[in-house]
Amino acid sequence: MALTLKEKELVAVGISVAAGCRPCTRYHLRAVREAGASQDEIRAGLRVALQARKSAAERMEHWALALLDADEQQTEAEPPAAVDRLEQLTGLGATFSVNCSESLREQLERAEKTQLDRDEILEVVKLAVFIKQMAASHVEKLVGWEPEEKQQSDSQSDRCC
Repeated sequence: MALTLKEKELVAVGISVAAGCRPCTRYHLRAVREAGASQDEIRAGLRVALQARKSAAERMEHWALALLDADEQQTEAEPPAAVDRLEQLTGLGATFSVNCSESLREQLERAEKTQLDRDEILEVVKLAVFIKQMAASHVEKLVGWEPEEKQQSDSQSDRCC
């Protein structure tokens, strides 16, 4: 089952927020409104994305502190529980964008137990990869550095942000 434009843009907003990319967030907020999403739908996606970002930071904090002091016992933050299909898709994309492999593993396990099919998961992952690349390119431009691969792929930058 392919994602609708509205679903794709809602997920893209979540990925953009989780990746911390303001230009991407601005672009996808405009696009999701044009695709017909309500304020409540957008806010729900933002909450899922922000929780994924927060959870990833907390997990990394606990893991790094445990490495620093192996005797210290840390409890890990619970990952956000995805309630519906769109929250599941947004959570998956947002978790992918913050590079938290442990949370991503949990999200993928949940996806297997729900109605998400492999094509939807891959569509969200492709979207997250693209937005992460765009987010990185915005930061690279701030410092005046652009890898050769990015210079060659500038035609893609018209698609987002």
